Order: sequence, then structure tokens, then C-alpha cells
Amino acid sequence: MPTSKMRRKKVFIMITDAGGGHRGTANSLKAAVEKAGLPWDVRIINVYKEVWQSIEFGQRFLHVAGEDVYNFALEHSLTSWAPALRKAARLIVRLQHRRAEGLTRRFFEAERPDLVLSIMPFVNDVYAVALEGMGIPFGLLLSDLVDTQPYMWLTPKACHAAAFVGVGGEDAADQAREMGVEPARLVQGGLVIHPKHFEPAAQRLSQAAARRAFGLDPGLFTPMILMGGYGGPAIREFVEAFEASPERWQVVACCGRNQALKAHIEAMAPRLKNRVLALGFSTDLHRLMRAADLMVAKPGPASIFEGLAMGIPLVLDDAATMPQEVPNARFVQAQGFGLSVRKRSQMLGAVGRLAADRRQLAAMRSAIRAYRVADASQPMIAAIQGALGHSSRRKEQHGD
Repeated sequence: MPTSKMRRKKVFIMITDAGGGHRGTANSLKAAVEKAGLPWDVRIINVYKEVWQSIEFGQRFLHVAGEDVYNFALEHSLTSWAPALRKAARLIVRLQHRRAEGLTRRFFEAERPDLVLSIMPFVNDVYAVALEGMGIPFGLLLSDLVDTQPYMWLTPKACHAAAFVGVGGEDAADQAREMGVEPARLVQGGLVIHPKHFEPAAQRLSQAAARRAFGLDPGLFTPMILMGGYGGPAIREFVEAFEASPERWQVVACCGRNQALKAHIEAMAPRLKNRVLALGFSTDLHRLMRAADLMVAKPGPASIFEGLAMGIPLVLDDAATMPQEVPNARFVQAQGFGLSVRKRSQMLGAVGRLAADRRQLAAMRSAIRAYRVADASQPMIAAIQGALGHSSRRKEQHGD
């Protein structure tokens, strides 16, 4: 057999680190590929830092990366910045489109990946044009539950060029079809989350066993607060607000990479009525979800689907929601998976009512079980396999 046919396939996943969702989705898909033992070398590439560093607008002219500005807004709940940041991102891509195409094409010519998968908004037309005539299939995977107007992900050019388009639900599937994606190229498997959420041991873990594993009190009502990888001031707000609960609670505050927030809550904890556990970044949050009674979270798509996979009711902080996450809160409430709270001053009341009404919590858990979150990495891997196989057959037919 020729050596070329034995070569491991190179799969490039293109991301931005504006927010944690793009890299989180990429890491989850890579973990699923590795778990399946597929002969692929998966490389996750931040295009702004590894390909477009010479034209990255923020770094060149403001001496601060655009991703850092976005993440600062996230960390400080400055969602009022979101419309301006979206307009700026769209304008910058338009102004630098031609230069970005050239840099991207030269990068792919030098690296020769076997497939390029984009998990990022705004720039998919750049990939579509840069890859024209190269014989390298291009895929698109949304890390948002739906696209929002004006579309960031689904453009006619990108949807026409893509070998497949992966979406999280029926609304996004309708949007993709509107942009010209035929059923054969549409992958509608849900949002990709890490395969650890579907491992039998994690799925079977009881609340009592999970609480023993984390040293939690077995009898206290336990809300878990999770506001993404960057934490956020809302966590401290809710820890303080929950002190007014009529009963003593056990509050798990997941501070992510925000070490200052973790230290602040740890310093507060000894003088609080509630038992408070502050955690930093952890890869074990899926098991912690099994220990909690409910999860207070922002309406991020990954947090929502990770919670649904682990069967935990959701109470969403919808007070300062990024525009692309607004539909997520509506989805959770409409499906009966949890509540959406529009004012942070109402969070204590919402969580307190659930603490007092375990039947409503049980109904939410039943709705989540009936929904049956699937491992969306599997249909995505199948789509990549199909595109790689189709590309190989075309090369053989042309004698490449």
C-alpha cells in the first residue's frame, strides 16, 4: 500500500479565544476524536494569533488584542459593549478581508491540512475564499445554539462552500437551510460538549456519592453557581444575596480562572451563615453538577448543555446577557429545564422558591431526562470522516 495512504490526516480547527466557548468546543471535539482512536492529528489554531497576527487590528493600533477587550467585557458583565463590539468585528473583517484571505491561503498552502473546520463567527467567508481550488474540504460548526441577526456564522458564501455545517438545534438548522445548506450537508446533532459528560460512571453517579466525593454536606440544599471560565462579579453578588435565605444553604461558587474572585469569596466564607465552597478552574465540574440541587448560570450554550447532560435544573442569570445568548434563556424556560431571571435582585427569590418546592425541581429533572441530550461529537466526527473520504477519492481520481 502506498505510504501516502498510511499518512495520518491533519484536521485543523480554527478558533478565536474571544470567550471560552470556541476553544471549549474545539477541545471537546478533539477529546472525542482521541477517545475514538482515529488516525487524525487535530490541531486547534487561534487564527488571530497564529495566522493574522500581522493584521490583528487591536494589537497593531490599540496595543491590546480584540479578544482581550471582549473577554474583559465578559469578566466584568459589560454586556452594553456587545453591540459595538459586534459592529467593530464585522467592520474590521470587511476592511481586512483581502489581506486575511492571502495570509490564510499561504498558511494552508504551507501546512496542507486535510480538512479545515471553523468554530468561529464573522470570518467564514475568508476561509471559503482562501480554500477555493485547493482541494481541502471546509466544515463549519456553530458553538452557539442559534445564529442571531445580522448573521455572524451563516453566510451564503460560507454555507455554499462548506462540505458540512454542524448546528445545535432546529432553529439553527432552519437558518442554515435558509442560507442554502442542503439536508445532505446539514449535521443536526446538538451542541458538542466534552465526552466525559456521557461516560457511564459520570451518568450513574448519585447525588449522595458525588457529595461524599467533594466533601459536601449531604443534607443541605446546594445551589452551584457557574458563570463561565472567567467567573464574574455576579458570583459574589449571588453568594451575598443567598445569605438572606430562610434556611442554611450550601453554596458552591465556581470562579474559573478568576483567582481574585476565589480569594475574595474564601475570605468571606468564615463569617457567612451559609456554607460556601469556592472553586477555581476545574475539569471535574460535570461530577460536581451531580452533587448540586440546581445550577445558577449565565445562558452560555456550553454551560446549558453540560448541565442538561448531567441532569441538573437550571436557573439562568438573564440580567446581563450577550446578544447571541438571549435565545438560550428562552429555550431553557420553554422546554421546562429551568427558570430565566431577568433581574439579579430576583435571583434569591427564584432559587428560594425552588428550594421550598422540590416537586418543581423534580419536574425540571424529568423534562431534562425526556430531552435526552446526545453526544453531538459523534455525528460531527462522522461528517469529518465523510469529507475526508470524499476528498481522498477525488485526489485518487485526479491522480494526486
